[in-house]
Order: sequence, then C-alpha cells, then structure tokens
Amino acid sequence: MNRVVVTGIGIVSPNGISRESTWESVVNLECGIVSSRHENTNFVAEVDNIFNKPLSTKQKRYMDRCTQMAVIAAREAVADAKLDINEGNNKDMAAYIGSSVGGIHALADEFGAAAVNGINEMTMLVIPRNLINMISANISIDLGIKGETLAYSLACASGTVAVGEAYRKIQNGYQKIIVAGGAEACVIPEVIEAFRKLRALSSSSSLEKASIPFSNERSGFVMSEGSAFLVLEELENAIERDASIYCEIEGYGSSTDAHSLLAPDISGVTRCMENALMDAQCAPNEVEYINAHGTSTQLNDLTESTAIKNLFNNDPWVAATKSIHGHALGAAGALETALCSMMIKRNELLPTINVSNEAVDKKIDVNLLLGKIATYQGGKILNNSFAFGGHNASLLLSKFEN
Repeated sequence: MNRVVVTGIGIVSPNGISRESTWESVVNLECGIVSSRHENTNFVAEVDNIFNKPLSTKQKRYMDRCTQMAVIAAREAVADAKLDINEGNNKDMAAYIGSSVGGIHALADEFGAAAVNGINEMTMLVIPRNLINMISANISIDLGIKGETLAYSLACASGTVAVGEAYRKIQNGYQKIIVAGGAEACVIPEVIEAFRKLRALSSSSSLEKASIPFSNERSGFVMSEGSAFLVLEELENAIERDASIYCEIEGYGSSTDAHSLLAPDISGVTRCMENALMDAQCAPNEVEYINAHGTSTQLNDLTESTAIKNLFNNDPWVAATKSIHGHALGAAGALETALCSMMIKRNELLPTINVSNEAVDKKIDVNLLLGKIATYQGGKILNNSFAFGGHNASLLLSKFEN
C-alpha cells in the first residue's frame, strides 16, 4: 500500500477567503457566524463576496457561487503544493469534489424567475450552473486536469468522502496526485427553510449561543458555506518533488446506518470510526484529538459522544470546529480535514468555543477541549462526518515521519 500525504491546502470560508486568513481567524478563536439577513433564521456564516475577484466575468456567469468557491480553493491548494500542471502530467492527475446541494443558488434563481415571469425566463445556464458534476468539470478546465474527475453527493459527509476516496485511489496505486475537497453555497432562504422545518437549525437569539456543540443549551446548527481542497499525493512522488508535507493520511472509514433518514445510529457511527482505525492499523489509544461532527443538535452530539466514549479508553481531546465556522453541509468535512491538517503542521489543536465546562450536557462524558488552544503532542487526529441518510465517514491523520 502506498503512503498518502497532504502537500497543498486551499480554503474559502466565512473566517477568511484564503488558507492563511482562515487559519489566522480560527486560531484566534474568532467566530465566523454573524446575524442573518434572512428572515427565517437568526444567524448564518457567509463568505465575503470579494472571494471571486480573481475570476473573469465569463467564469462568474457560467459558475454558480458554489463552483466559484471550489475553483478558488482548488487553485490555492495547487499553488500551495507548488504543482506544475502541464501537458506532460495532466492526464495523471485527478480531481474529486463533494457537495450536498451543488448549484442551489442557480436553481433557486432560475425557478424563481420562471415562477414569476413564466418558464421562458429560464436561461440555458441552469444546467451548467446547477449540476454537482459541473464543479469538478470547472476545476478540471481551470487547472487543466485531464485525469479522472468525480463528484460525490452524500449530504454532510460529501467532502470527507471525496478526500477519503482520493486517499484510497492513491493508496492502492491508481493515482499519484488528486486534488480533493468539498464546496457548498447553500445560505439561501429556501435551504434554510427546509432545515428549519426539520428543526435542525439553531433557535438561539444570542450569537454566543448560536452554535454550541455539546452544551445543554444547544438547539441546532448554523448554516454556513465555503470550500476547501487538499492536494493528496503519493509519498514517494512528494519526496521526489521536494514538496512540503502537512501530514499523512493513514486511515479512512465509512459506514451506512441503514436505520433512519434523519436520526444518527450509534452502531453505524461506531463502525465508521472503527473502520478508519482498522484501515490504519491504529489502536484507539493512539488518537490524541477528535474533530467531532458536532452539529450542536441534541441527538447528533449525544450519539457521537457516546460512541467516542465507548470506543476510546484514553479520553482523547474532543472538539467541534463548527462552533467557529458553522456547518457548511457537504463542504464541512473537507474544511475540517484541512484545518486538522494545519493543526498537525502548526502544533495547535482548535477547541469548541462559547461552551464552558459548567454548560456541558451532563449526558455527554468525553474529554472536551473547550475555549482555548491546546498544544498538539504528535498523536493521531480523527475527523468525523455523519450525514442525513445514515452516511458516515471518518479520516485518520498523523504527523508525517519519513
């Protein structure tokens, strides 16, 4: 089996429109959640509209907001990895994308115009702007990647699955370099309302209590958006290129609950984490930090924390960075994997913010990292994503040691 490392990262998030600006914000524990301009929710986390300045007028016209974010993040990841994509190697590179709802902005705009002014008001752009595969298509066109391009749609696990499947392809020798990540631009009234009707969104009237995973006052998640991409590379290829390495990906686990369309199942969640550990031949006590799915919903936080308590006997740190950047659905896992990779490289572990020890739900019994940065000690990091439909994915990351 080939070893797989991360050699490049690109991020567009509510906390910053680049990798470094995002990291500076999150490591200073600055919350990207703000008051909402939409009437059907109190808080959202949105990307600054200046993010797409590098794109041409034609690109903006043909790309939904989601795709625009993906292209910008993928560009940054490739530049960070110092990859020279050319006719000599572009057929040997791949791009994998995960998204939950893809170009939903475009679909809402087109259907809205049709409802008000008639079906003839729909434009030819509804298909190229809306389809999820168009995200990977635009990335391949923009970067010149002519190898395999795939699009995964598994709700909130989409980005993690895209990275995990890329890891597997490189591990098994099918590819040497894959640009993999997630993108989502779903902060619109129609999507907000759908989740509000499911009672999944935060009902808080206080910004400090809007996204508070594991708290006894939690009431749901805050809708977010953004994109993150990672360059995954076969180790020997990275060494040959003299590439800088963030971390190594050692394991990927997935599972399906086969239980409920909406409610998480502790058996499926547990098997997913076990599968990631088994893939890496890693003992539970080697895991130092778990970035939980941590949606701040009653059932998810309790189910996930119980599964962690049952599986890990060494009480690793557990945190949910969604308290800082909100929940970007299909992009969330990719963003959180990127942040975990940077935590390893920069020796700092991000906590859950706005939750005190006194406020933790008494039913939740794990070693929560709350309110302050901890120093990374060199252990494994597990990143979890658990989605509606019972789709689960976990990635195990480690400090690179040659």
